[in-house]
Amino acid sequence: MKIYKYFSIDVIDLVFQKNGYCGVKFSLPKDYNDPYELFLGVDLDVSTESLATYQEIVQELPQFPTTCFSKSPIVAPMWAHYAQNHTGFVLEFDVSALQETFEKIEVRDVDYKAGPNPDLALSLERVAVTKKPRHAVWLRQQVLTEAYFSKYQDWSYEQECRLVDKNQYVEDVAGNDILFIPTECVTAMIVGGKILEDKKATSIELSQINDIDWY
Repeated sequence: MKIYKYFSIDVIDLVFQKNGYCGVKFSLPKDYNDPYELFLGVDLDVSTESLATYQEIVQELPQFPTTCFSKSPIVAPMWAHYAQNHTGFVLEFDVSALQETFEKIEVRDVDYKAGPNPDLALSLERVAVTKKPRHAVWLRQQVLTEAYFSKYQDWSYEQECRLVDKNQYVEDVAGNDILFIPTECVTAMIVGGKILEDKKATSIELSQINDIDWY
């Protein structure tokens, strides 16, 4: 399986600044461009007792470094928004190679929904009634999964999947969380149709140096 990361051309030298690696920036979900990020976990229109249970068990969701990919390299709005109106580039990554390199990193598709998962409200009610620790553990895991891997359906055009780092593979580089991925995991570079000639030459050179197919 291949996944795709869209980049502004301004960062191409930074992406390939470490020999043999591709640097990908991670962010915390609270800093994403969707103000409702992490709010699809559970429908809070439940009983007062269930709300108290939710607060006690789930509390504030942990913020893990996360980066986003698309399952397609030809999403026009992505080229417009994240690749500087077709002047940037896209890198193609091999998921199997990523998971072999970073065994504990989680790569999953985003599930697009109209609202919170109703099953979580049922799980919450069950925890509130039974008070069993194992039910609480299951609920917290369900909420985390929904929070990190679901978005409102308005964003479905992105065909998004996410890579979540719960084990601190990322490194702090000038205040940014960067994951240095071996270039063996990068299978292709695709440049935009409006890329400037000098940047195009740079992209070709970097692709050749790192043995990456160029399109």
